[in-house]
Parts: sequence; structure tokens; C-alpha cells
Amino acid sequence: APLGADLEYSIDGTNFQSETTFDNLTAGSYTVTVKNSADCTSTTNIVINDAPETPATATVTETQPDCTTSTGSIDVTAPLGADLEYSIDGTNFQSATTFNNLAAGTYTVTVQNNDGCTSVTTDIVINDAPETPAVATITETQPDCATATGSIEVTAPLGADLEYSIDGTNFQSG
Repeated sequence: APLGADLEYSIDGTNFQSETTFDNLTAGSYTVTVKNSADCTSTTNIVINDAPETPATATVTETQPDCTTSTGSIDVTAPLGADLEYSIDGTNFQSATTFNNLAAGTYTVTVQNNDGCTSVTTDIVINDAPETPAVATITETQPDCATATGSIEVTAPLGADLEYSIDGTNFQSG
């Protein structure tokens, strides 16, 4: 306002236009001048602020599921700050930097600052929990008169990707 067919508008006091919008303005002070057909003018001062900064894209550490924990987690390690919130769905934000109990799937972390500016990571994949092997089926051989030591042979499960241990620390392949 004001609007009218006989009005022209300027932001530099020299160049006037009939349109009421001035686009692509950089940060700074502007004087808006309204001129009617009788060359009478009125002015208003306005300040266009600097654009707010977009937060840095999150750096994260993901923890994959393992044999004892069936879910994973994502921990944001940067950027950190009281003015930042984090989301793994782009909608629900939290101030905490850790997302726990994540099912297998693909996630992105969105960082949002107080100005509402956001940055989004590339895809972060939480893998399926590894399968726990079946309990070993064994055949044991006891010492006898001719052999002073015994032996344990695992008969199942068998596989090139499995290793076996009798002390829980030292493992060997089949």
C-alpha cells in the first residue's frame, strides 16, 4: 500500500516502475518512494537483512546392530550448538544428537538452526542385525588307553563364514 493505477514505485528515488515488487535485493537499506501522476512523493525506509547461514551438514557416527543388540544408532558429532536441532525424518526435531533403537533402513540427518535453515546428510544405512549362528552340535572323543587326550568336533553348523572356539576368546576356522 498504497496501490493505484496512477502510482509508480522506486527503491532508488530515480528509477520508477508500475510494479509493486522489487526482487533479488541484497542486504542493505532501501528508501521506497511512491510517486503519483502529479509527481508528489512519499517515502519509507526499509532494511533487508543478511541471509541467515545454513548449518553445516552433519558429521555422524553410526553404530550397526550386532549379535547382542538388534538395532543401530546414529550420533551427530558435528555441527553442535544450542541453536541447532536434529531430525532423522525431516519433520520431528530434537536437541539431542543421538538417535537410538533404529531399525534396519536408510536414514538422513537434517540439521536445523533457529532461523529454520537446514542441511541434510547423504544416506546413512543401518544394516540388518547379523544372524546368530545355531548352537553347536558336537561329537566328543574321550581319552582311552591308547590316547591320553580327548577331542571335540563341531558337526553343525558348518560354513566358511564361521569360526569356532572352546574358550570364547581364541577362534579358529573349521
